[in-house]
Amino acid sequence: MRRQAVQHLTLCQPSWRAADVQASVDNPHYRRVLQLEVKGIEVDLLMLPDLVTGRNEDSIKKQYEALMPPVFQQLKSQPEAVRFDIVRERAASEAMTKFINTDTDEVKGVVRLVKAWYKLGLAGQFGVRSIVLEVLVLAALQGLHEQLHSRPPLDKLQLFMATLRLLVGLGAGADSKPVLVDAGEWGYRPELGRRCEHIWGPHPPHYALETTPTETPTMPMYRDADYAGLAREARRVLEVMQDGTFGQLLEESTLGRAVTQLCPWLSC
Repeated sequence: MRRQAVQHLTLCQPSWRAADVQASVDNPHYRRVLQLEVKGIEVDLLMLPDLVTGRNEDSIKKQYEALMPPVFQQLKSQPEAVRFDIVRERAASEAMTKFINTDTDEVKGVVRLVKAWYKLGLAGQFGVRSIVLEVLVLAALQGLHEQLHSRPPLDKLQLFMATLRLLVGLGAGADSKPVLVDAGEWGYRPELGRRCEHIWGPHPPHYALETTPTETPTMPMYRDADYAGLAREARRVLEVMQDGTFGQLLEESTLGRAVTQLCPWLSC
């Protein structure tokens, strides 16, 4: 089937260069992908089962319901039998995207700021995936709501700083605590995530994706990430934000480096 997919893609688009990636690589992500080169850009095409006939606004939820609730049920009755399955997790990934997209524009703005800090201020040097940063912002938001026992108008600065504190916690090594997001409308609660500790492995940090708790960055495709290094940078930014001036923030911090790239007029 994989060879047929390569042949079909190259037949439809002769300019595309396709390669069937086998299991010879260590990263399990690449064991089930076709690598394409489209106009000079490498693209990973993940082959996934589609369990829903036809595509409409309900198909994402139906696909998710076909894949994950049986896992959640087994987590309740026999958690030790649950295992990570990259095909299942990826096939359910549209639900995670939809969950994230329900955030308000204010929360999305904080997500963009965190990503800008990481990509522009730090040049993405720590190997952390964008989805991890998104999860941390959502976890920080839910943590603020729990602390306040309410949902007050969002303070974006407060949420940004709460996200940095979670990053500092992820870099705490063996003392780091799991970061779990509540996605109850999809049938997933943090208590189910905690039943996946046997899957996460012994090496922190641990976080669980909002809708697929069996996947964490301790797995082989994430282990190159330097969370300790990112935690150090987050701590430095927090220190300047808490004790420094706005000028020091712009001139002496990696956040300032990102902000001045986005808004060059601030450095004038």
